[in-house]
Amino acid sequence: MSVSFGAMTGHLSHRSSLPPFLVTLAGMFFARGAAFLVSMQPIGIDHIVNLPTPKSGLGSA
Repeated sequence: MSVSFGAMTGHLSHRSSLPPFLVTLAGMFFARGAAFLVSMQPIGIDHIVNLPTPKSGLGSA
């Protein structure tokens, strides 16, 4: 299913003069909306991102 969705967005960006980034972004919003209609529950983001703080820095262990 994802291969056919990717082929559809590739075909759309190839045939139209739209940038591939915008076609992919629109496809992502369409897929999220379709997933919401199927599940009827919003998909929350519960993962806590560990961003580097000024104390730890980027390269410290």
